[in-house]
Amino acid sequence: MLRYLFSGLFCVVAGAVSACPAPPDNLTLQQMYVQPGRHQVVEQGMWAVWYEPAFFTAADAQATIDNLESTRCAAMDDYAMQWPPNPAAGVRFNVYLHGPGQDDGFGDYGWANGVGDNDAGLPFMTLPDGVTADPDNLNHEGFHVFQWAASSPGYANDGDSGWFIETSAQWFMAERNPDGVDIHLTASTIAANPQLPLWLGFYNQAPKDPVHWMTDNRQYAMHLFIRYLGEEWGLPDTAVTAGFFDGTTLMPQDYLSRAVGPANFATAWADFAALMTASFVEGPGVPMPDWELTRAQRDASWTERTRNVQADPRDGIENDITLTLKPGEWASPPARLRPRPWSYNVLRIAQPQGAGIVQLDTQNAGQMKLRLVTRHGDIWVLKPIDPGQQVDLAKADSAYIVLAWTPPLFEGAQMVDYRIKLDPAP
Repeated sequence: MLRYLFSGLFCVVAGAVSACPAPPDNLTLQQMYVQPGRHQVVEQGMWAVWYEPAFFTAADAQATIDNLESTRCAAMDDYAMQWPPNPAAGVRFNVYLHGPGQDDGFGDYGWANGVGDNDAGLPFMTLPDGVTADPDNLNHEGFHVFQWAASSPGYANDGDSGWFIETSAQWFMAERNPDGVDIHLTASTIAANPQLPLWLGFYNQAPKDPVHWMTDNRQYAMHLFIRYLGEEWGLPDTAVTAGFFDGTTLMPQDYLSRAVGPANFATAWADFAALMTASFVEGPGVPMPDWELTRAQRDASWTERTRNVQADPRDGIENDITLTLKPGEWASPPARLRPRPWSYNVLRIAQPQGAGIVQLDTQNAGQMKLRLVTRHGDIWVLKPIDPGQQVDLAKADSAYIVLAWTPPLFEGAQMVDYRIKLDPAP
């Protein structure tokens, strides 16, 4: 059986942080992208929040500052994140409240919700109407502010390491609001395309990979795995953030693997894949295992997935099931669904009954971990299995084999081939 060692979630409560470092007290305003006389500003600490009085008020700006200051103290005091370059340059960090499509005087820069760098090379934040005081949003975007000084070569916001920028910001947000229904809103993107690598991001998609909400947002979902590593495998909170600043040349995925131990990391990935399968493979409303992801969070994620796929349907986007296994027949995944490094396949067992023997044929057997996932009414049973092992499918309403590929490499998108068979037991 999979191990479940639940412990209390670590949560930084606003106002409960201890020694929040203070910014310099002589910071000045950087009046970039603003029209003096038209735009107003509220200044406090390192923050300068600009707004157009036709759309926002000083109270709106203060609410933004209050949330961002809470984020800053948690990020710096509890997770050892670093100052952005703005205070060292003697200026406050600019935040612009704006409404897309409105004449708010900030110009047509295509601003949305996020952090970028301005013409002086310093970061700034833009917040559209509706999220200017949303704690989850400001925890995520605010965390990006304190990632800005990241100096480790392995944590570049590019290639196979870029995924961790968004993943860690989502992790920080979720740690501060662990019971929020929407904190795992994109989790279904992992289950929908399990054959894609753990580190899929904006900058490393393979040439023929589809570009869609499902693939772009997978990196925002991987914080669920990071939280699972913390809760079940003892990953320290400091291991999530320390790599940004300790000069490591390791990519985040390698760094995390070493933090819990490579063997544990591989087992955790296979267990996580089994839990994701049991949580999503049969859709909303179906019972699921009791683990880090709650049923309310799962159902909210499924609703978001449905909405985005209906808005932009694409062939090949939803590949929850890689293969259907028929007793006694070898099956192999089509090329586009073969697993990449640190991904998994989900294999449905057709008409499960009696007992069967799992046969796996591949040159990479030592790097593949198998899990049997069965549902018996409202109960899911998740078990590690080995090739050649007999499995009991009696009284299972549904059954799946999850195949996780955990090779000793942490970059790239190469695929591995295999064939698998479920022989009737003698």
